[in-house]
Order: sequence, then structure tokens, then C-alpha cells
Amino acid sequence: MVRGRKAKTPEQAEKDGYYKKHPERQNKDASKADGKEPRMPDFFTEEEKQIWMRTIDDMRRMGSLSSDLGQIIEAYVVAYASWISVRRRIAKEGEVVTFIKTGGETDHKRHPLLPDLHKYRDQANKLLPELGLAPTQRNKYSPDKPKEEDPFEIWLSQATGAE
Repeated sequence: MVRGRKAKTPEQAEKDGYYKKHPERQNKDASKADGKEPRMPDFFTEEEKQIWMRTIDDMRRMGSLSSDLGQIIEAYVVAYASWISVRRRIAKEGEVVTFIKTGGETDHKRHPLLPDLHKYRDQANKLLPELGLAPTQRNKYSPDKPKEEDPFEIWLSQATGAE
């Protein structure tokens, strides 16, 4: 199934120069990142609090932090912390678990938490682009780094007399 382009935040679109040639396409009413930190939920464990703080720091550095993203950040933190927890348990118990059948025979099976491991990782990975933290977003959007001057664009603007 063919999908269209992934949606970009207004800040990303502006940084990419979407509105230079056609400024009328810019949605003036679109919500923009306000730079405010959402409130951390009270029920978080210590590990979830650390993941929350790292995520907030990354988003602040990327310029995508906004107070209206609290629920998405919360969902990401819970999924990622659950993945870490399951991963630790599987590492401790092993990927193959030995069961003793009623007749005394031993049986080896995959760890029953392996599907959960993949489920939590998929949930976390799907939320990363929403937060602007996926590697593809970081490559395309880095507000702290000034855009490099393109020598061809400079030459072209001088040759055509456009400023």
C-alpha cells in the first residue's frame, strides 16, 4: 500500500524552507511547539523518571518540546521502560526456558515474554517520530545548526540578480 509523505511539524516544515516560495501554504493557525515542559506523571518509577528526563532533554535540544505532548511522551516512556524490564528478565532467565512436564520429562520452549519484548519495542519505535526523535527526523531537523550555504544557490542568485 502506497502512503503519502509523513507529516512534519510546522517548525520542521519552516526549517526545511517549505514556505519560502509559497508562503500562502503555511497554516497560520497550526499549533507550534511552545518550549514548555509537560508535567511528569506521579506514578512513574525511578527508571521511568530517568527516561522521561532524557527524553525531555533530547526534545529541548531538538527544539520540539511542547507542553501538549505530555501523553505521547508518557506512552513512549512506559513502552520503553517496559521493554527494558522485559529485556532484563529475558537476559536473566535466558531466551529458552526449560519446563518439567507432568511425566518428569523436560521440555524446552522460547521464553514466553519474547513476544512482549518485540511489542514494547515496536510501540516505542512508533512514537519516536511523533516526538521528533527518530534518526530520520534528527538528520532532517536540527534547529541549533545553521543551514549551510549552498554555493550553487549563491551563484544562481548572483547570476540572476535575485537576492
